[in-house]
Amino acid sequence: MPVRVGAGCTWERVAPAMAWNCGRSARGYKPLLRQAAPTISWPVADFGKALGLGLTTFARLPFWTILAPMRLAAVQFFATPFALERNLHTAERLVRDAAEQGAAVVVLPEMYNTGYAYSSRLAASAEGPEGPTLRWMKRLSADLGVVLGGALLLAQGRRVRNVFVLMEPDGAMHQYAKRHPFVWERLYFSPGRRPLIAATSAGRIGLLTCWDIAHWGAAASYRGNVDALLVSSAPPRFHRA
Repeated sequence: MPVRVGAGCTWERVAPAMAWNCGRSARGYKPLLRQAAPTISWPVADFGKALGLGLTTFARLPFWTILAPMRLAAVQFFATPFALERNLHTAERLVRDAAEQGAAVVVLPEMYNTGYAYSSRLAASAEGPEGPTLRWMKRLSADLGVVLGGALLLAQGRRVRNVFVLMEPDGAMHQYAKRHPFVWERLYFSPGRRPLIAATSAGRIGLLTCWDIAHWGAAASYRGNVDALLVSSAPPRFHRA
């Protein structure tokens, strides 16, 4: 399918086992899908070149291993800061589009529900375990029969963390807290402590979020133990809010 790709994003041809989209706007953009046929995967180090592009990356692991097919969709859009209802409406439209095209796994950008704006309101937007976004993910995953993922701020005890949530159609939920917040991000949320391998209906999936990919050890911690590595990412917007 034709896919609009943002300026400088020329990676589409690198490997059939990797998929990403550098879209800069929700308008006119469609999910990027890849049928990852059994193939020899590329080293995880390759996607370190992606730093600064603000993208959602799918990388197949482990190194040089023949893998089974998996159809993945990378959904990209800039969420409007602190406009939850609007953002979830946009996200649902794009997720349904991906599911109609046969995606088994659909991943949304980092903070797709609240938008990523450095603001005093950011930490306050964190949701609890029964918050509206998790309920939305559970409903949509069950309705479409897809594994649905994306990173959002969650309140965990007294701390706020940037959590990559992977939701399965049967309601099973996997949560990975971003281990490497970028410098000033630590003003808004606390780092996670450990990697997570999600045993899902689509296979064993490792999770990373944005700046985690700048740290070789974060990806290497999954090597040889997962069928796929998913990265949810988004560039922040600097503005007054």
